[in-house]
Amino acid sequence: MGTAILALSNVIEFLLADYPEPTFSLFIGLILGTIPFLMREADYRRAFTARHYTILAVAAAIVIASGFFQDDTGQIMTSIGLGGYVFLFFAGWLASSAMLLPGVSGSFVLLIIGAYPTVIAAVSSLNFLVIIVVGLGIVVGILIMSKFIHFLLRNHSVGTYATMIGLLIGSLFVVFPGIPGSIGLFFASVVMFLLGLGLAIILGQINNSKI
Repeated sequence: MGTAILALSNVIEFLLADYPEPTFSLFIGLILGTIPFLMREADYRRAFTARHYTILAVAAAIVIASGFFQDDTGQIMTSIGLGGYVFLFFAGWLASSAMLLPGVSGSFVLLIIGAYPTVIAAVSSLNFLVIIVVGLGIVVGILIMSKFIHFLLRNHSVGTYATMIGLLIGSLFVVFPGIPGSIGLFFASVVMFLLGLGLAIILGQINNSKI
């Protein structure tokens, strides 16, 4: 994972800056393709009740509401004060918590809260202060949250899956970059969306074949 981040950070930073619509369309495809996998894992047809659908809806609504407080999903934090570093620390914490959950990517969490472009730019430019702060958040998050998430999955698995699915559904609205202004970008966005969707479906099938 670290090798991929280091190798692709410059490429992703370039794509986010110059081609945000196709890039975020790829992420949307990946997210959308992950949702059916989580629903199968939760056995939603049998296990979901009205309470679980309510949890799902509330989780989605919270994420959608958070999107209204973000000026630009693809904006890089250029001037970072103490509050910014605290935000990045907890962004790493939340991302590491997401990585402990089945089918959820820490990158998706960074995207939802608007920290992803800043983290990628920091890796690309070797901004060690940002990297260290986020890295500390990831380490602390894993150490603190691993047992708690294990407890949730063991004792409240259906509710946990409902929450995760709701968060991903809500993130689709937050990450959506809008309709591209040119035919070329629109076509590229459709292709990248289908690519992300196909990759997520393939990875889900590979995972199911190992079970």
